Amino acid sequence: MKSIKALLGVSALVVASCAVVTLTAAGPAAALTPPQTVAGVFPAIGSVDLNSVTCESPRNCIAVGDSAYDQTSPGVFVPIVDTIPFPAEQVPGTHILSGIDCPTATLCIAVGSNAAAPLGDAVVVPIVNGVAGTPIVYSGGSSLGAISCATASTCLAVGASQTSVGFVLPITVGAGNALRLGTAREVSGTREFNAVQCVPSSADTVCLAVGDQIVEPNFEGRVVTTVNG
Repeated sequence: MKSIKALLGVSALVVASCAVVTLTAAGPAAALTPPQTVAGVFPAIGSVDLNSVTCESPRNCIAVGDSAYDQTSPGVFVPIVDTIPFPAEQVPGTHILSGIDCPTATLCIAVGSNAAAPLGDAVVVPIVNGVAGTPIVYSGGSSLGAISCATASTCLAVGASQTSVGFVLPITVGAGNALRLGTAREVSGTREFNAVQCVPSSADTVCLAVGDQIVEPNFEGRVVTTVNG
């Protein structure tokens, strides 16, 4: 989200080094205090399951997801203006869109897959001025779960590879909002990544990716730090 980036800052990417931290359960989370208020609920945007949202300004946001209970329909995105959602729009060539970020006021980048796991390939979708472009297929990954953009030209997507290993995928934005996929890096000791946030500094760009690994008979959380990609 842009509000998070405004607090933390952001910069550019390339995977140079990774550090894996294992997390285990630490008991139930404390209740929120004081109780939070929901300003409005808008169910009339279609039969969709929304997975992620980002805002390029206080007025303009965009959410992504998939067609609920339908294993054949494309993934969707939903423009949101002044907190009011517009009808969901399908993105042909995708099955589920899991993550999105907007590096500029006119460009958003959504990530996901083009078929139900484990059969699909990962996809990256440019959305320019509210219009989805042709999905870019990355056949080395079965799905991408999230994306974070460090600058107007550099992002990092994360997900699960075809061999069920977590991986990170640098994405750069060129002239005319053309997207270029960089070299993906698998991270041993992980099964998949579900979220990522990039934090800038004066010298390096640090991104935190979170996911899990199966350690029989349970799952264990994983936190991975990437430095300069």
